[in-house]
Amino acid sequence: MVFLLYNELKMYESPVFKLVKKSGNLECREYQEFFTVAIHEPSLQGYSGFGYLFNYISGNNRQGVKMKMTVPVINDLDEKEKSMEFVIPKMHTQDIPQPLYQQMKIKHYPSQMVIVYTFSGYIPKEKMEDITEKMKVFATHEHLITTGELKVARYNGPYTLPFLRHNEIWLNASPIGNPNKDHKA
Repeated sequence: MVFLLYNELKMYESPVFKLVKKSGNLECREYQEFFTVAIHEPSLQGYSGFGYLFNYISGNNRQGVKMKMTVPVINDLDEKEKSMEFVIPKMHTQDIPQPLYQQMKIKHYPSQMVIVYTFSGYIPKEKMEDITEKMKVFATHEHLITTGELKVARYNGPYTLPFLRHNEIWLNASPIGNPNKDHKA
């Protein structure tokens, strides 16, 4: 079963990172630069944003370029900027197809350090505060300071059984005394 899940995830391109430290469900990663196409998604309920993003990678963009599906699908949890995002395949990052719709935009993620909490299934909202605190404590132990808002990274389709899902919560971080500017994508 684990082998099938691993192979399913490896079928899709994802942002490149180097694992710096792992402790249980927590990881510190150094991500290389990547780009996403994002759509404002105020409620993060349902799949209305997903349809727009899927149409975008299916060639419904200004250049008519089709792209392969990537993982993860990212949800930015910032109260003012809630969004759903697809990672742009690396082969398209030199000439990123522009969206047709005003509510969609291209976001740039510079090379950055990220604290990651991995889990399967769903996380009830009441557990988010506890998980966020664990991430901040982990960052402090690694001499990092957290910046920005939480993001949820989903690696499986909506019909995958919850116990087989691979999901992550991301929180940007930088070395204490050398803070990176949080990306303004």
